[in-house]
Order: sequence, then structure tokens, then C-alpha cells
Amino acid sequence: MNISIWGKDGEDYPFYDKIKFALVLRSLKKIFPLHLDSSNAVLLDVGCGYDARILQNMLPWISKGIGLDFEVAENLKRHERLSFLEGDLTDTLKNIPQESVDVIVFLSILEHLEDPVSILSDARRLLRMNGRIFFCSPTWFGKWVLERIISNKLLDPYGETPKQYNSHKMYYDPRDMWPLLVKAGFVSTEIKIWRSNFGCSISGYAEKTEASA
Repeated sequence: MNISIWGKDGEDYPFYDKIKFALVLRSLKKIFPLHLDSSNAVLLDVGCGYDARILQNMLPWISKGIGLDFEVAENLKRHERLSFLEGDLTDTLKNIPQESVDVIVFLSILEHLEDPVSILSDARRLLRMNGRIFFCSPTWFGKWVLERIISNKLLDPYGETPKQYNSHKMYYDPRDMWPLLVKAGFVSTEIKIWRSNFGCSISGYAEKTEASA
């Protein structure tokens, strides 16, 4: 199956992805000033995308950004405050030092994973104390919206959306996500989950504290 790489060679992002990205970015910009010192904050974006949109937009709030994906634009690799690891997620996560990251972002990533608990557990290992994993994934209602509304010919004339959601392994309501985070090592007081994007997604964070140390 050929899946277009959004952001590469002028490949535009679908409108629904632009909306979701804007809402997630707004949330991140609220988190950083409240909880992190931007002079030494490190942000890891898992599945950063070809043009690493989150990392580029968050540069004023961080000292360093790390991106993981299969392919990243060459010009971004020369940025002095950004670094990238290309390849399979399971392998690249293991190349990052333990307790070296303040925030880890999973934007539309967890629903594609065969074993999300293992990945979340590895991510927790990378967090410094009081660091946070921030996530956003589609809900079961979002599945219906993607398949019945977003993928119609008016909104998706080139038929790209099915290529994306056909690789989904799971959809998440809050009660689906909570046990995964607990199995990954977090405890209930460290987890906050809410519905977002008009009910089509869940967003949330899990904070690494002394409670689960």
C-alpha cells in the first residue's frame, strides 16, 4: 500500500489534520510555560513527520527537540537545536538516553501500534522526573467520522484518508487508554485524559512523579 508522506514534495495535509494539529499545538504551548523551564527543556516527538511541524513550532519554548520517524527533510537535520533518528520506532527509542527528555508527544501514533504498552513503557523510561507524555488518538466515534464523512469524495477527492486509517490497530476512548498507561508504569494520579476535536479524539497526558518511582 502506497501512503503519501504529508509535507514532502508539496504534499498538503488534509484539512482535518490541520485542525487537529492546531488544537494539539495550542495545548502544548499551554503546558510548557506552566511546567517546564524553556532554557533546558527537551521535547521528543514520536512520529514527527517529514517536516517535523511540532518541533519547528515549539522551538521558542524548548532548548532541544528530538524527532523520530522513517524519513525527515534533509534541511531540518542541519538545525543546531534539532536532532532526528530515522527508522523503526522500537529501535530508535532505545537509542535515547534514560531520563533525558521532558515531554514526549504521540500525535496520532498510538493507534498504529501493535504493542502500545511496550512503546509507552520505553517512553516513560526516557522521561525526567515530572516529565510528561502527551498523546492524541482517534476515538471510536472518530473512526465513524473518518470512514463515513472525512473519506467522502468531496472532502478527500484523492482517496488518501483510507490509506491512513486502514493501518489503525485500535481506537481509544478514555477507558481504553487508561489501562495502557497503568501497564506502562504510570499510576492513576499521574494520568489525565479528555475528549477533544469535537469528540473525534482523546487527548491527555501522563506525568512521571515520585508516586510511581
